[in-house]
Amino acid sequence: MVRFAAFLREIEAETHQAAESKTRWIWILTILVFLISSVGIAVQAPRMLGAVCPLFILLFAVAVWFHTRWSSRISRKAILKDPLESHYQEMIEGLRTFAVQGTLSERIHPALSAQLESTFSSYFQVRDWLKTPSSVSILGQATHREVQESVRRAVREAVFSIYGFYRVSGMQRKTWQKRIEADPNAEAAAADLARVCALVQQIAEIAEKSKSLGRTISLMDQLQAVKEAIEELESNSISQLRALPAPKRS
Repeated sequence: MVRFAAFLREIEAETHQAAESKTRWIWILTILVFLISSVGIAVQAPRMLGAVCPLFILLFAVAVWFHTRWSSRISRKAILKDPLESHYQEMIEGLRTFAVQGTLSERIHPALSAQLESTFSSYFQVRDWLKTPSSVSILGQATHREVQESVRRAVREAVFSIYGFYRVSGMQRKTWQKRIEADPNAEAAAADLARVCALVQQIAEIAEKSKSLGRTISLMDQLQAVKEAIEELESNSISQLRALPAPKRS
């Protein structure tokens, strides 16, 4: 599970980076206000300078509270807009924990491991290409964003396909082994994952062709077909989602 674990680490790094970036801006703005206030107080009323530090602490606390409320509100809006996202984030969080613990490989159904690795190997191939300036110049800004979003949604479907086919926290090893023996080929999940894997590989092939052919009508048609196939997968996921328990709230 090398590539899948690398994908989970990448998501974790991006999450931490985004959180640190937001916190950094809070600190910068708060320090600027603190400095401006200190200079103003030092000029106008030097005796009040000692009150600036408690004011700074209060200001930072208010900024953190506001940021937390604002982030929660944005998150709720995103979940309402995309009903699959909350379940995806919940699954990713659990799988990331297993990756950190080094137990990811033993928790995934063995019949799905190879396909999962293949899917995320193709994902990294596409992701690396999309990071190059040439991919933007070939596809154009709008199509480039669409391809990025299609890849993100495709790998999300890959994660959804293994729902119920990995050993969750608290499940005993004997119970998990019995489940594997009852469905050794994980046929339903394997079929879903194979379809997602084929779509990601198709995007990877289009990316490879684009390097030599550039932007062509044929390649754009292929990308559109992939987008439509991913949307169909998502519609099936939404239908299945209704039968699942509500995600846990932290």
